[in-house]
Amino acid sequence: MRALVLMLFALLFITITIDFSCGSATIQSNVSCLENERRALIDFKENLTDKANRLRSWVGKDCCTWKGVGCSWRTGHVIKLDLRNPIIPFNRYDDEDYRINKLTGEMSPSFVDLKHLSYLDLSGNLLVSGVDFLGSLKSLRYLNLSYLDLGGKVPRNLGNLSRLQYLDLRGYGFEGPIPDTLGSLTSLTVLDLSFNSFNDTIKEKYFLCNLRSLVYMDLSSTALQGSVPCCFGNHTSLSVLKLRLTDFGGPLPSSMGNMTQLTELDLAYSLFTGEIPNSLRNLRSLRVLDLTENGFTGEFLSSVVGEFKNLERLLISFNHFSGPLPSSLGRLSYLRELDAHSNQLNGSIPVGEFKNLERLVIYDNHFSGPLPSSLGRQSYLRELDAHLNQLNGSIPIGLGQLSNLQMLDLSDNSLDGMVSEKHLATLKSLKELRLYSNSLVINVSSQWVPPFQLQVLRTASCKLGPQFPQWLQTQRHVTHLDMSNASISDIMPDWFELIMSSCFEYLDISNNRIRGKLPKFQMKCNDSGRSLNRELKLSSNKFDGPLSALPSTSILDLSNNLFSGPIPAGDYDVIEGLVLSNNHFSGGIPVSLCNAERISLVDLSKNRLSGKIPHCFGNLGDLYVLDLSSNSLHGHIPSSLGFLRRLEYLHLRNNSFHGELPLSLQNLTDIGTFDLAGNAFTGVIPRWIGDKLHNLVFLSLQSNNFYGGIPVQLCHLSALQLLNLAHNNITGDIPSCFHNFTAMATLELGNSNYSVNSYSRFADSWYEERIPLMIKGRELEYTKTLKFVTSIDVSSNGITGKIPGGLTNLFGLLNLNLSGNHLTGRIPEKIGDMKQLESLDLSRNKLFGSIPHSLSALTYLGHLNLSYNNLSGRIPTGNQLQTLNDLSIYEGNDGLCGAPLMKGCPDDQSADDGDRQVLVSDGNREEDDAELMWFWAGVGPGFVVGLLGVFFTLYFQRKWRYAYFQLIENAYDRIFVAIAVKANWLRQMFHPHR
Repeated sequence: MRALVLMLFALLFITITIDFSCGSATIQSNVSCLENERRALIDFKENLTDKANRLRSWVGKDCCTWKGVGCSWRTGHVIKLDLRNPIIPFNRYDDEDYRINKLTGEMSPSFVDLKHLSYLDLSGNLLVSGVDFLGSLKSLRYLNLSYLDLGGKVPRNLGNLSRLQYLDLRGYGFEGPIPDTLGSLTSLTVLDLSFNSFNDTIKEKYFLCNLRSLVYMDLSSTALQGSVPCCFGNHTSLSVLKLRLTDFGGPLPSSMGNMTQLTELDLAYSLFTGEIPNSLRNLRSLRVLDLTENGFTGEFLSSVVGEFKNLERLLISFNHFSGPLPSSLGRLSYLRELDAHSNQLNGSIPVGEFKNLERLVIYDNHFSGPLPSSLGRQSYLRELDAHLNQLNGSIPIGLGQLSNLQMLDLSDNSLDGMVSEKHLATLKSLKELRLYSNSLVINVSSQWVPPFQLQVLRTASCKLGPQFPQWLQTQRHVTHLDMSNASISDIMPDWFELIMSSCFEYLDISNNRIRGKLPKFQMKCNDSGRSLNRELKLSSNKFDGPLSALPSTSILDLSNNLFSGPIPAGDYDVIEGLVLSNNHFSGGIPVSLCNAERISLVDLSKNRLSGKIPHCFGNLGDLYVLDLSSNSLHGHIPSSLGFLRRLEYLHLRNNSFHGELPLSLQNLTDIGTFDLAGNAFTGVIPRWIGDKLHNLVFLSLQSNNFYGGIPVQLCHLSALQLLNLAHNNITGDIPSCFHNFTAMATLELGNSNYSVNSYSRFADSWYEERIPLMIKGRELEYTKTLKFVTSIDVSSNGITGKIPGGLTNLFGLLNLNLSGNHLTGRIPEKIGDMKQLESLDLSRNKLFGSIPHSLSALTYLGHLNLSYNNLSGRIPTGNQLQTLNDLSIYEGNDGLCGAPLMKGCPDDQSADDGDRQVLVSDGNREEDDAELMWFWAGVGPGFVVGLLGVFFTLYFQRKWRYAYFQLIENAYDRIFVAIAVKANWLRQMFHPHR
């Protein structure tokens, strides 16, 4: 598009160029160049350094014949000077040819004598001064100072060039403000200020709105900022507007809809926000619309874009557009490229009416449903990328008819079903096939010969097995192959070595059940001889046997296999990452590994290695991860490890190292994990751990022979999430400053500053840190969730004193284990403030007093052990404690009472206050039943005695007896009469005529 526009603009200068001799003999002139102008050119040449001798023709009297000089055939005046550097590379600083061809020096003051100059191109050179004279060249119509390496500010007197039509200042050379004097260049049709360091706000540059003759304006890659002024709508003749890679932001003004002549609008990689104004539907001449990576929102696709009938390229990725792709897109018959990835688009994919579509890129959205079968009719389609959506169903067979398709990426969806030979039948142009992270089954016959030659094949988590896919042996140009987790259970075929003879860069066949010997990998390209094999991942298979040599590759992962024997000594010059963990390697660590000067990752854990760490390991200055855990290594830690200044992970757990820690380790100031557990280290815990290793996140010195007190300097480790000093000989008190562990006090876990350094580009994908921890009464190995763990474990030592109250300020702590010490005093009353606590073990100490009631507030508590202390009083109830009814939690504390123990408390008495009811537990029910029996035993005889007293009185007192029976008879008569009267009244009511 840029070339097309510039070709149109070239017509503007026909009147100039027809007068040019262009320094050639094809156009003869009866006049020679004027002496004063020839002298000006000579002076200019003498101030320049011309390493490439580009100006060697500048000799003789007739300057009109010199290369790059053009004269008028009528007057002999020099009217054109084209000295542009013929080499304009993408990165001009790294191109030797560009530097050689660059003219350097100053512009001579005599340059002002070229008063009739109308065309000047000095682009791609280095003129450190003298351009201030350019304002005197009033005849200039074309001025190109791009990539001039001039530096400084744009000359203000360029505003004097009132006839100027073309001004190109792009290319990193200018800074400061854009001079307002450029506003007087009202004849400008082309203005290119891109790739400079202007520091204006666009509001200060309203003069740009006055340049109404502009057809092309490029302000890309400048430091201009602010919102686009409404007056930009004045540019009704503008055909190309580029504001790419700027700090322009805010919503687009609706006045931009006045630019009805626009054919290209490029706003990519800026700060625009809001919805696209409806007025943009007036831009019906648009051919290119690039809105990539802004903050645009709304349903722009369904409301506006359908009006752009001539659109050829639509690029709207990395925005917040929503809604479905409308069917009106299919009416854009010229559309060749649609790139709409990383938005919030949804619905199905309506592409049935596209006629010329070549690129369809819609990944990282919310498209759902099946792939439309109409995709098979897009005969021009070269690239289809729909990965990272929510597509489901099977892949339509019609895709196999896209003979021009070069790249197909449907990965990271929910596609299922079978991929057969029909799906791939005529894809003769296919170079890249990505189907990983779906539930697809690739089922082709063993005799099938594909019509394509792939360079990239990624089918991880798709089922290819159980046999090794035979059709792969026909692919001789594969550079990236990922068949991990593909249900392959087979012997590695011999022919696999043949396809590996090409320029492989990535191979991943991990997480299968492939067995046999390791293939021999030829690590050089057939033609160039360069080693391009970058990453080989064969982990989690059943490869076995000893290794004669390791492949000479950048990154090698053979972990979780059955390899045995010694680690081969070989050429480690090119290796950057070596992962051999969880095998059966034996013998010592090869000293030749010290030659791997670029290595960042060494993981030899969980093998049978013996011997010592080579002293030369200190030469590995780029080492980022060193994991030697779970071997049989012994000896002292070499002091040379202190030279590994970039080291962040150090795992020496479960070996037989001994001695004191070398002082040189204090130089490991970037270290985040310091895991020395399960060895025989001695001495006091060094104070420099807290003073120097300020980035520590995980510190484990468990199961060693450290003695002495806990240094208070550890409290300086504000990023610490895990402190494990268990099973040592530590004495003294717990420092009261433990509340300074800021990372343990936060409720937002996993936000540690401990992160992968930029020089370890593969640490996340190739190394998984593992640390075993005793939490909730059992040992668990933490891997992916390790960053969310916060724990303090100082159990099984000789620690004395009280539990510091400040520990209760560690609100984010998940595990606290102080068991097996000699702690005294009470459990802190505010222990209930540690709301995240999941495991608490204070057993086997000398704690006394009652259990704080706040303990019942720990709603996440899943493991509690308070056994074998001197605790007393009632056990708190409520919330999570109701579920912790294991009696062993409280055993060994004779003074405790209440549930869940069988022992009642002295104040367990019932009281009836009229309205209050006392609930009786099952344990006291038998005692209450006995009391109830004695109650009735007393009431029954009393009632009988009272009744007999009444009878004996009536029997011996005649008057009382007569009176009693008379009272009963009178009462009977009154009741009988009342009933009879009532009955007679009722008869009269219901039977009045009787």
